[in-house]
Amino acid sequence: MVPQNEYSNPSEPLVSIIVMTYNSAKYILETLESARIQTYHNIELIVTDDCSGDDTIELVESWIGKHHTRFLKSEVLTAPVNTGIPANCNRGIKKSAGEWVKIIAGDDILCDTCVSAFVSEVESNSDLKFIASDMHYINTAGESADNKDTRYNAIRSYFFSLNSEEQAKLYARCPLFLNSPSFFMHKPTLKSINYFDEEFRMYDDLPLIFKVLEKGIRIDYIDKKTVHYRIYEDSLSRTRNKVTSDIRIREQAGCFKKYRRKYLSILNPVDLVVMYDFWLEHNYKGVFGFKALPLVYLINFYQKYLNYLARQYRKP
Repeated sequence: MVPQNEYSNPSEPLVSIIVMTYNSAKYILETLESARIQTYHNIELIVTDDCSGDDTIELVESWIGKHHTRFLKSEVLTAPVNTGIPANCNRGIKKSAGEWVKIIAGDDILCDTCVSAFVSEVESNSDLKFIASDMHYINTAGESADNKDTRYNAIRSYFFSLNSEEQAKLYARCPLFLNSPSFFMHKPTLKSINYFDEEFRMYDDLPLIFKVLEKGIRIDYIDKKTVHYRIYEDSLSRTRNKVTSDIRIREQAGCFKKYRRKYLSILNPVDLVVMYDFWLEHNYKGVFGFKALPLVYLINFYQKYLNYLARQYRKP
């Protein structure tokens, strides 16, 4: 039975905010505060830590001690060894009691209406099971930062207009950054696909997206900014640390073989372009010791394909 407090509203679905941490001491209090000031009431808070070496846990426990009454339940999960992002996500999800799950990294910030915006959508449309939104990009100081390659905005808009089968095909050709920090997910749906794929340590979103789509569940979208996503060079997705970079490259190849390759056909010219781009990135060894990458990339049409999609589906 879910405990009740002054924030309880049994008529609202319970939402589990799951904060994933790993050496997150620098930003974690901002993340926790963004959960506390949500305009939505029925929230439980779970912090799942992947064996941090800094004082993340001490900061989290002290903060929860002061603010635990804001949430229907609050809990801190720890791991004796570092297990990777998907496994850390799964620990939090499996421990959660909410019908809906909102995962946030310990360096990002929830907009104060994040949960209420998503709940409003799912209550008006029971078919929604997995939703993304827009995001506000910030830097280390919390100030507005420039977005990435704007081509992806048009392609992303096109992606959300498709059914689940069409989405899977496009995602195999162009694994877009689908604003995964914004995802709002139906817990029974996550359970039905056996959660995140723990075969990988760094890649959480791409395998999950394919698992959802292969279940015939469409990924939907709301035109609202729900998360402040922090961009900085030392983040796990951007670091140039050789060990981390090697893992990332190896897992890119693993994701391609396990999830993307099955949607690509050597009889389709576009798919051949995608496979050629992957071969250049992961398998091309050069000729007589010379890679001559600038010359090779002259006959790589993948970027031209992305540019075509961006022009084709750019909003007027």
